[in-house]
Amino acid sequence: MENPDTGEIDLSGATIQNPNEKSLEQIVDEFSAKVSRVRKGTDKALKSSRDLMSRIPSWGVGPMLRLTSFLSYTLNLDMSWAGMPNDLFGSVMITNVGSLGLPYALVPLVPYSRVPLLLALGSIEERAVVEGGQLAVRRVMDVGATFDHRILDGGHAAKMHRILRDWMEDPFGHFDGLG
Repeated sequence: MENPDTGEIDLSGATIQNPNEKSLEQIVDEFSAKVSRVRKGTDKALKSSRDLMSRIPSWGVGPMLRLTSFLSYTLNLDMSWAGMPNDLFGSVMITNVGSLGLPYALVPLVPYSRVPLLLALGSIEERAVVEGGQLAVRRVMDVGATFDHRILDGGHAAKMHRILRDWMEDPFGHFDGLG
């Protein structure tokens, strides 16, 4: 979305808690509602954190993020009194770099978030692919993955790659009734 004050592209987030306990339809509905609130400027948690960040001088942002990370993740303190939800970033960050026109990206780990896996969804493009020994034009999307090797190793990444590819190639075979 565009920052109303600066006119610059402003990336924002929406966290889905416990997605493994929800149907795909529930996840899509929850995500759509959160995105709508963010775009309308009515998301209370986002407004609270942006208001706080706007009051901190630029030289204090890094130390404040490190302190917040320490309090939230290392000490596991409830920071809701400061307007910060518990586990703000979740377990996986997914960013849509394709919406910025990028076909592919590898995004850096965000140390203060403690998220071990980041996925960057590229733009959808038509490309030549081989299907059954024949050349065909298909719509494809690259997904870049960055992971914290202290938490995940190449074996984990390969397994996740296979599962993600299978899900994206046949979503109706892997998710509940999409209609």
